[in-house]
Amino acid sequence: MDAEAPVTADSGAYLVHVSLGTPAFPIVAIADTGSDVIWTQCQPCADCYTQTAPMFDPKSSTTYREISCSSETCTSLTDEVSTPLLTDPRNPTFYFLRLDAISVGTKKIAFTGASGGGGGGNIIIDSGTTLTIVPKGVLSELADAVSSQVSGGTPVQVQGLDTCFEVEDSGSFEAPTLTMHFDGGADVELKTGNTFVEAEENVVCLAFAGSASLAIYGNVAQQNFRVGYDLKGETLSFEPADCTAGSSA
Repeated sequence: MDAEAPVTADSGAYLVHVSLGTPAFPIVAIADTGSDVIWTQCQPCADCYTQTAPMFDPKSSTTYREISCSSETCTSLTDEVSTPLLTDPRNPTFYFLRLDAISVGTKKIAFTGASGGGGGGNIIIDSGTTLTIVPKGVLSELADAVSSQVSGGTPVQVQGLDTCFEVEDSGSFEAPTLTMHFDGGADVELKTGNTFVEAEENVVCLAFAGSASLAIYGNVAQQNFRVGYDLKGETLSFEPADCTAGSSA
């Protein structure tokens, strides 16, 4: 259902009347598409700018709730990152990103050796490819760094996969955090579910594979992220999310 509200021009800004809380508390707000959150001053406020209109008091609202700063609702407001979305006129089928480095814990590995697109990208983003494909030199450094920081697993060989471990149970296996450093300062932190796949019972393997020069950001790395394609703005955004919430068997 569409919703409409009158908008008033005032000193270069557009004002709109909204209400907050229960019972409804009227607020005159600036309609600003350049802001990522809806906000207003509220009581008590020791460091607010001077406001002549009444200030919202959360204690007067029956629907007001405090949430933890670590909750998904709160962290999703600050955890979204964006990076340029690139295309290659010679190969318009794919969308490219530029990956600068991969961190394994505190060890940073430069992302080199990938043949990129004409637009300056060096890795394809593809929801149709399972593993993340990286140049063999990068994979070798990545595998060494991961292996040195894993606990609760015994190295085993699995045909077709790299850096595998036998684990007694999933709770005993601990892997380092991997951070993908994309162009523009977009750092995407990957959890164990993004970096390891279950190859067989009690065996997990690194969700990365090697290639001579091809690089693809696969769908395992994209799990539990809202991935937004802004084709007009030519940007791609990552926002952490619990994609299992509300799903039914």
